[in-house]
Amino acid sequence: MTMGRRRAKQQELFIEADRIEVPGYPFFDRLNRILSEAGFDAWAETVASPFYRWNEGRESVAPGVYCRMLFLGWFEGIGSERQIARRCADSLSLRRYLGYGPGERTPDHSTLSRIRHRLPEDFHELVFDWVLELLRKEGLVLGRKLGVDSSELQANASLKKIKYKQTGQYYRQYVRSLAEQQGVAVKDDDDLNRFDRNRGGKTLSNEAWESSTDPDAKIARMKNGTTRLAYKAEHAVDLDSGVIVSAELLASDQRDAQTLIGTVARAGSKLEALGLDTVMVTAADKGYYSKANAARLLLAGVTALLSQPRSVKHGPDGLGYLGKINEAHNRSWLGKCIHRLRTMHTERSFAHLLETGGMRRLYLRGRANAQKRYCLHAAAFNLGRLMLKKTGSGTPRGMDEGGKGPAGGQTGLLAGLFRRLPGRRPVRTDTRFEPDSGFLPLAA
Repeated sequence: MTMGRRRAKQQELFIEADRIEVPGYPFFDRLNRILSEAGFDAWAETVASPFYRWNEGRESVAPGVYCRMLFLGWFEGIGSERQIARRCADSLSLRRYLGYGPGERTPDHSTLSRIRHRLPEDFHELVFDWVLELLRKEGLVLGRKLGVDSSELQANASLKKIKYKQTGQYYRQYVRSLAEQQGVAVKDDDDLNRFDRNRGGKTLSNEAWESSTDPDAKIARMKNGTTRLAYKAEHAVDLDSGVIVSAELLASDQRDAQTLIGTVARAGSKLEALGLDTVMVTAADKGYYSKANAARLLLAGVTALLSQPRSVKHGPDGLGYLGKINEAHNRSWLGKCIHRLRTMHTERSFAHLLETGGMRRLYLRGRANAQKRYCLHAAAFNLGRLMLKKTGSGTPRGMDEGGKGPAGGQTGLLAGLFRRLPGRRPVRTDTRFEPDSGFLPLAA
């Protein structure tokens, strides 16, 4: 066989549309079918119509296309809107997913930015609620047991651009002024860094410092131990299915114990709007524990499963009695099972959204912009749970590698054989426990 050589050649001037071969994404084709059958595009255009003018100017990008492009960010693990636009422009299969032909120009990142600024935060929240309603019809949202957890997102801002609130100086200017006050000669940046490293009493508090580029971002310690400007993402997850019921971006300087009740209330209101029963169990880790939180949940009729630090002591008063009830719930067999579900579903939601989903670092500034992007990112995660039920694969990569559903290969078979190997304990797949059994009658 003769070796092929790459040569410059004259391309055809015209080509028929039927001759263009598009391999296609079976995953996105099925996702489009599900969204079309549910009437997503007509619903999105109706909700977004008050924010556009009627029959004036050229047509904008359809709201359904805008949402699909941001959904793609989670399915493909892309955190930047610029990269999402470049990916859509480069792929014929994704053009078909968006409803664009080979000769049409797909929206660029500036178009996505303008649409994001035009559509308010409520629109993005309504899209998230619409996806929740779609999952409820499929029986994937029960809302009886919630798991709450949080994680840090690195903001699109640098610590080099923080300002001292009293004087308005940047950090390096502030350090240089301290060196001048102490009579230390600073000739270059190395001397300045050496002085900053050796001076005592060095702190970076949010009360004294703020970012000049993103005032909403707060100084926080990340998971890897570094100090960055960040936001705090907090999830309320349905422990029966792993669906995210509420996803909110908060200031990173707010402690978990301060935001628990608000997160449970938001999740409860969403479940109530879906026509589901009220929350009966709320599980969280030690960071969310406080006597006040345990008391408020128990008095509201919600079984509190807040992990308690060992240093907590319960007094003879009413708060101490409610704390003992929370401790008894944690030590029960059912409480341990629910905590196991909490660690499995809530931690997994952050792993999928932030690590493989590409949202650990934000590319937008301002809490409002970041919340809009994160809201549709979480909605795409929930759509992935729906696709997992219908097709056996929750992501395009999972379908390409062969899932356990109709579009898959041997992954499901191998997993089934691995579960039945001798010497392994049987894995219980029915995790929908009744929350009342095994618990004290106070929360029944």
